[in-house]
Amino acid sequence: FRIAAPKGTGSRRGPFYRLDPKSVRTDSVLRVFSGESAIVTNLIRFFAFTPADVHTQPVKSSVDAKPPIVLAQFSDPDSSPAVAARPYGRGIVLMFYTTASARWHDWPTDPSGSFVVVMNDTRNYLTRPRDEGLAAGVGEPIVFEMMDKLPANASEAQRRRMLTASARLKFPKSPNTVALEPRHRFENIASRVRQVIESIRKAELQPPRKLDEMLQLAESQFARRDLPAVGQSLKVLAGELEEWQKSADAKQAPGVFAAANSLRISLLEAARSDLAALARRELRYARPTDAGIYHLTLLDAREGPIEEVLFARNPDPAEGDLHISTREEIAAAIGTDQFRYTQPLVAEKRAASIELGAKREYWIWALIAMLVILALEIVLGQRFGHYTAPETPRR
Repeated sequence: FRIAAPKGTGSRRGPFYRLDPKSVRTDSVLRVFSGESAIVTNLIRFFAFTPADVHTQPVKSSVDAKPPIVLAQFSDPDSSPAVAARPYGRGIVLMFYTTASARWHDWPTDPSGSFVVVMNDTRNYLTRPRDEGLAAGVGEPIVFEMMDKLPANASEAQRRRMLTASARLKFPKSPNTVALEPRHRFENIASRVRQVIESIRKAELQPPRKLDEMLQLAESQFARRDLPAVGQSLKVLAGELEEWQKSADAKQAPGVFAAANSLRISLLEAARSDLAALARRELRYARPTDAGIYHLTLLDAREGPIEEVLFARNPDPAEGDLHISTREEIAAAIGTDQFRYTQPLVAEKRAASIELGAKREYWIWALIAMLVILALEIVLGQRFGHYTAPETPRR
């Protein structure tokens, strides 16, 4: 996320903020700020922090750089991120938006306190192994390289069996399976280029004029296995897409522009990395739309199943956030401000009136009624509750 100037003075006598226990993810390094331990950690005050703009789309430096995830938020009105994580390459980057020292907070750093617990959790979080591509969000493609599971000293028969195996992918919510055909990585990239060109035309936009021509040139170069020339062609394709993004109007078709930008990054990544990877055979399923576990099974015609790989596609954690979004948040999410935004004030007032009616108190009226009945009982008792004694005759 893009950061702004520090918020707060850092003075112990100035305003302070706390971590919002409801915003802390259970799998994050700040688990001590949630649950029963939050009774103690909620006393920690943060006098300053660096605010981050979560509504601006982060820069994607490579195809492997996934969007950042907010692990915890401050209690300020903007719910600013306190800690964010972003997978990068084979590791992960953690960003703390306050100081590690006590300059901006009063978090005790004694060996028996919660600060040491968070530091240990941070170390474990950064060093634990991650299976790239096996667990991702819904919609991210499933990719499996055919030769990844083979050891370095695999025999030629093992390699041949892996390359000739058929593949079936089972979906999490259906017993049905779909067959996947192994293709070279370059073929998958070329297929994505054609899909983007078709999407641009369906949106009634003018596609880059040299895109088809350069794609055909790259395909002919790949057929001759001239991989250095293929790499140069991929860079030209990325440049054509970048020039098209500058000249066209992104508001007309934000989804198409997002797909074109993702393709441009993939082209640059493929051109700058090991070009031999373009000739590797891989299985690819473009868009898994269901959350759950996908079963990929490799089958040999004579021996049956020879390999099974499980892929998890998890729903976006933001789907559980039920707060009322602002107009800026919606515009950042859908990529355009051409929509009508209705202020939720009427609903809030109605809910407030309902809540007020539910909490109306009647004890004062009950007390008044009881006093009236008591007074009435006394009056009636004095009026009808005694008898006049007969007069005694005088002598």
